[in-house]
Amino acid sequence: MSRHVVRSYRDSTPVCVVAGYDRPLRTLYLQVWEDPDTRRRCDQSVLFASHLDPRHDWSDIDSIADALAGLSIPVPESFLDAVFDDQVMHRGNLLRHHPSMTA
Repeated sequence: MSRHVVRSYRDSTPVCVVAGYDRPLRTLYLQVWEDPDTRRRCDQSVLFASHLDPRHDWSDIDSIADALAGLSIPVPESFLDAVFDDQVMHRGNLLRHHPSMTA
């Protein structure tokens, strides 16, 4: 499974965005949390989890882009490109941190 991490914001609230390619399931995933560095760990709130959203086709990179746009969360273009590249190359066992977005 690949894992791409970027710190961003939603309505000026810091968030942590994690997305990647799950090689065994051959699907993409997306998770968004309130930034754990700004909250106590036990209070960390999940804002979005792709496995709880059956409306999107999680084999399509546009589903990640659409979900982030719907949440008004900007990410660097390189973030989506890297996740898509992992899917095309069936890449797993990868962790990459992308440059943070600032409000």
